[in-house]
Amino acid sequence: MWLEQARDHGSFCFGIDAKYDLNNNRAPVHTIVVEDSGNWGMPIGFALSNKENMHTIRLAVEAIKANIPCKDINCNYPYEYIALPNNKGFKRIQPCAIEWKPFAMMDKH
Repeated sequence: MWLEQARDHGSFCFGIDAKYDLNNNRAPVHTIVVEDSGNWGMPIGFALSNKENMHTIRLAVEAIKANIPCKDINCNYPYEYIALPNNKGFKRIQPCAIEWKPFAMMDKH
């Protein structure tokens, strides 16, 4: 449902901000939101990282972008796991993901 909100209501812009006091390690938790049909902020994703910079923000946004479902009602929305280089983990993608290029609103960087 969250990624469908991004598809249906987040085509113009999204907001992203981080909060540091949600865990003992003070690791930033990024929240990515779009405005829904009722003009309320709707979260479309969260990201936990070891620091807040352009690289970690980009990784969070790219992960969401790669998983926003298409609008085809007959699609079963398949997903794949792709191994990252040097055995550093994996990423999940939806081959049918739409092209998503909204503006980003953030208070830094």
